[in-house]
Amino acid sequence: MKNNSGAWLSILVIPVIVVVVVASIVLDRRNSQLAHLDILVAPASSMIKVDGRAVKAGTYNVKAGSHVVAVSRAGFTNQTKSLSVNAKQTQFVGIILQSNSDSTKNWYQNHPSDNSLAQSINNRSFDQAGENALTNNPLLAKLPYLGPGLHFRVDFGVPSADSKTNYPSIYIRYDSDAAKSAALTWIKNQGSDPNSMDIVYMSVPLNSLQQ
Repeated sequence: MKNNSGAWLSILVIPVIVVVVVASIVLDRRNSQLAHLDILVAPASSMIKVDGRAVKAGTYNVKAGSHVVAVSRAGFTNQTKSLSVNAKQTQFVGIILQSNSDSTKNWYQNHPSDNSLAQSINNRSFDQAGENALTNNPLLAKLPYLGPGLHFRVDFGVPSADSKTNYPSIYIRYDSDAAKSAALTWIKNQGSDPNSMDIVYMSVPLNSLQQ
C-alpha cells in the first residue's frame, strides 16, 4: 500500500497558504486606506479624545477622512480641532491649552516640562504648516524669483486680508503692465494656475525689485 502522506499534506497545506495570502491582501488594502494622527498636547496631563474616544498622546491609525480632536483639562480652556487626512498621510496635531483660572495662570512658568512641551508643539506646528503650504502650492519652493531684466519679482508672504486659507499668498511686484503679464506667464510655465492662487499685485519702481 502506497504512502499517501505527501498528498494529504499538500491537501492540508494549500488551503492554509490560500487563507494566508487572502488575509495578507485584505490587510494591505485596509492599511492603504489608513491615515495617521500624531498627537501632542500641553499640559501633558490633559484629556485627549479623537472622535469621542479617549486616547493618549502619540500616533494613531485612523480612517482617511474627517476627524475631531478635543483636548481638555481643569483650569484651562478646552480646544477642539477639526481636520481631514488623506490615506497614508501623517498629520501632526499639536494643541496647547491656555489657562482660564488663577490657579493655572502661571502653569507653564511653574512646570518646565510642560513649557518645553509647548515649545516643541510650536516648532512642529510651524514645520507642519510649511509642509502643508508646499503640498498645496509647490511653486513656493521656487520663490523668490526675479524676472529677466529685473522687471518683476514673484515671492510669497503672509496671507492677504482676502485670503480664504492660512497658506502664504503669492506676491507679484512689477514695474509695468508688460512685466505683470510676464510674471503670470512665468507662473504658468512652472505648471501652476494663477487663477487658483491668492495673488497680491504691487506696482513698484524698477530699482526696488531687488529688495
